[in-house]
Amino acid sequence: MPGYSFFAKTDKEGKFNIIYIPAGEYTLRIEKTPFTYEKEVTLLENTTLNVGEITIQTDTDAPITTASKDSADFRNPLCVSLTANETATTYFTTDGSNPTVSATFQYPPSLSTCGSTANCPICITTSKTLKYLSVDSSGNVEDVRVNFYFYNEKWSDPADSTAPATTMTVNGSTLSESSTLLTGDASVVLSVNEGATIYYTTDGSVPTTSSSKFEFAQNITQTTTIRYFAVDYASNVESVKTKTINILDWHSVSYSGSPPKSQYDYNTAKGMVYDASRGKILFYCHNDSGSSPCGTWTYSQGAWTQLASTALTISRNAVAYNDTEGETYMFVYPSGSGNSDYKTYKFGYTANVWTEVKSGGPSKPSNPVNGISAAYDSSSKIFLVVMSIGNTIQTYSYNSSTNQYALLNTITGDSADPTSFYRMVYDPSRSRVIAYGRVPPTAGNGLTFIGATFEFYSGTWHKVVTNEVPTLETPIYDSRRQLVYGFAADNQDTANSDSWYYTGSDWVKASPPLSKPKARKSPFIVYDAANQKTIIFGGTDRFGQLLNDMWEYRP
Repeated sequence: MPGYSFFAKTDKEGKFNIIYIPAGEYTLRIEKTPFTYEKEVTLLENTTLNVGEITIQTDTDAPITTASKDSADFRNPLCVSLTANETATTYFTTDGSNPTVSATFQYPPSLSTCGSTANCPICITTSKTLKYLSVDSSGNVEDVRVNFYFYNEKWSDPADSTAPATTMTVNGSTLSESSTLLTGDASVVLSVNEGATIYYTTDGSVPTTSSSKFEFAQNITQTTTIRYFAVDYASNVESVKTKTINILDWHSVSYSGSPPKSQYDYNTAKGMVYDASRGKILFYCHNDSGSSPCGTWTYSQGAWTQLASTALTISRNAVAYNDTEGETYMFVYPSGSGNSDYKTYKFGYTANVWTEVKSGGPSKPSNPVNGISAAYDSSSKIFLVVMSIGNTIQTYSYNSSTNQYALLNTITGDSADPTSFYRMVYDPSRSRVIAYGRVPPTAGNGLTFIGATFEFYSGTWHKVVTNEVPTLETPIYDSRRQLVYGFAADNQDTANSDSWYYTGSDWVKASPPLSKPKARKSPFIVYDAANQKTIIFGGTDRFGQLLNDMWEYRP
């Protein structure tokens, strides 16, 4: 009856008996170990089935396995997959041994990324021998098949028409810009994104295939322009690229004329600024005794020119440049006794004289002034002028447009704090004036540096506790690197000429340059923003010898 199953078994000779089957839907199932065959059949009427004699074919054909990549040379990672022509289990090895029917060699293994191909079963990156076979459900075992893959760095895809791309790294960092600025040696590496030969020059000439081949890292010790390109094994040629490695170093400068060096030792009133509006250095010096003044000079393009020999009546002074007006001001304490008026001067290039623009302003001190420091705050458009009197530091603002002073702050130094700010500089990147402190000497003419760093903001000075406490001469602001930079002073018992930069929380020693100026006290230091270089001039060495050499810190 429909819905019922009827089973018939063959006899030893493979013959079916005659079977009566009612009309209906049935599944015809023929079993002969290890095979099973099923088929849906519909009988429209009652049927007598006399199958008679049938022959069941036994599967004796082994499966056929195909690799997605035939044996070949290759350069880039090669992803290979294996496919059998029937239901089967595949086994493989890549070490040259024959695979066996073992889970150890079963395909596919865990998938991985191979070059640009994700979920790759077999990734070939070096020369390999791939052996593989499959076993079907009848137990038929395929003969081992073999593919050979040979890594060849000079292999080229005949269809490749894309030029290679070369990348430069400097000290481990990729250089994406046309140039970089370093404070020490540079290790330069050129790498290419495919099999190719890199050619380069370091003398500025255009490289050709006759130029030097890049084979290992190059150590660059001075400013160098590197030009390079690559040619791949399909003869595709990359366009020439150019990168400049700028190495900061000290360079001795030869010049004509100079202020007499006998007049700018540490007992002189003095000052040197870079006048950005005129592209030159303005320099003033005057001996405490008032004798043999060296006057006012300018320096530009290798030449010193004296503008005026007239001396001002000065005991202590500070010179600062107003980059809003493009003018230079001098803040002066006239004599060594107390109760004298301060003086404010501005230099006029037309008549080449210092013109007094104000007498007074700050209160007359009752004690001699130890020192004056000044810096122009371009964001607030005022000068910060610091008067050091005894162990007290008075900070004034001076507005040159209104010609008015205002007392901003008074602090009293102790054993841990300075009683004068030896040097000050404005940091436009952080909109703050940075001061470096000292205390008066206990004996002799030397200065006692305590390395106290202060920042002025919110109307008062804030001490910055730094891990490093270098003994610095005049800090300057390096607009190219956007940081405050200092040249280490020769502090009596030590002689060094290291360079340091200020991070806003600490001083960090710069990588040592190849050459250094002689260590010195009280040199003049300015930053030439137009030509992006630091200039150091004069001072005295640790033995009191006056110096008049000149150096530039630049690429």
